[in-house]
Amino acid sequence: MTLKKIHLDILQLLLDNTLQDPYDTGNVSRKILFKSVNYKPRQIKKACTELETRGLVQLHTGFYKNEWMSISLTDQGITIIELDEDGV
Repeated sequence: MTLKKIHLDILQLLLDNTLQDPYDTGNVSRKILFKSVNYKPRQIKKACTELETRGLVQLHTGFYKNEWMSISLTDQGITIIELDEDGV
C-alpha cells in the first residue's frame, strides 16, 4: 500500500468527521483513527507525522500523555482532499 493512499484515506476520514460549521474544529481521537483506517499502527503514525509536517493535519497532545491523542484537518488539508476528488 502506498503512503499516498494512506494519506488520502486519513484525510478523507477526517473530512467525513469534520463539523460543517467552519468555526468549529472537528477532532478525531487517535483510538478512533486507528480503528477506522485499515493499516498497521506504525504506518498510520508515520503518515500522520508526515501530514502534520506538510501542514495538512494538526496533532493534538493529551494533557497526561506525551503522545498525540487526537488529530484534526487543517484548511490546507481540506483543499488537498477536494482537489483530489476533482481529479486535479
